[in-house]
Amino acid sequence: MHWTTIAYPLILALGYAVVYLFLYFFFPHFFSQRAAKFSKQQLFSIPLLIFLSLLMWQVSVAMANQELGNRLLHAVGGGVLASLACFLAVKDSRVKITKPQFFILTVLIVTALGVANELAEFFLQQTTGEIFASTITDTWLDLLSNTLGTLVATLVALPFVKKPK
Repeated sequence: MHWTTIAYPLILALGYAVVYLFLYFFFPHFFSQRAAKFSKQQLFSIPLLIFLSLLMWQVSVAMANQELGNRLLHAVGGGVLASLACFLAVKDSRVKITKPQFFILTVLIVTALGVANELAEFFLQQTTGEIFASTITDTWLDLLSNTLGTLVATLVALPFVKKPK
């Protein structure tokens, strides 16, 4: 078993915690609002993101159809979960943000994270010999799955984004 088989899902899971924390403190600053402070909500949101990330990895690798598992991993484990990290950061930091701002920022952030993940897969494949993408089409399908996941998740989350007062 190659080290990336164990390390990569753990790094991704911890990455969601880092993304959440960054956004938690970044969003208020970006929107010129009062800085967020550590809260009890983080004790729920961070473990939730880590747990869901590891769960999605396990579900995707356990699927008999690995291609479908990979699509699910990138749509739900990537697009949906990264969108959830954005939503939780907005909710927990109590930043005042409009629905269009939330939608646009979330889609941009999740897309950037998806591209960063594909670049990481490329460099890991080049340096470790571990196969992350057997064809170039896999990368495009990963990005498409990520995009569809974030669009669905962000549209579902929009009604729960509170209007600024």
